[in-house]
Amino acid sequence: MQLPEPTCQQIQIAGYLHDIGKVYIPLSILEKEGELDDEELSQVREHSYMTGELLSDYSELGDIINWASNHHENGRQRLPSASRKGAPDPRRPDYLHRRYFHRADRRSPLS
Repeated sequence: MQLPEPTCQQIQIAGYLHDIGKVYIPLSILEKEGELDDEELSQVREHSYMTGELLSDYSELGDIINWASNHHENGRQRLPSASRKGAPDPRRPDYLHRRYFHRADRRSPLS
């Protein structure tokens, strides 16, 4: 898929910011060896939503906010954070970033 250079640059910036919501997750959870319990897993799953919350004050970022905060969406199911009131619909055509973030996250899920 060929995308315009400005869009590629925006996706790159969103890639840098996509896990910034993890600052709210205790290091003991992020660095835990072994399986996470239900509560810990719930906290980790909120990082996408928290990314959106952190970036929401920067409206000049535009689509970058949506892309960074919905990077786990794949169009097949909606994660709990994406079903919150006011959350953007990841099935919209302007969510071209999904395929790129999905591939990147599979390679390095905790980066």
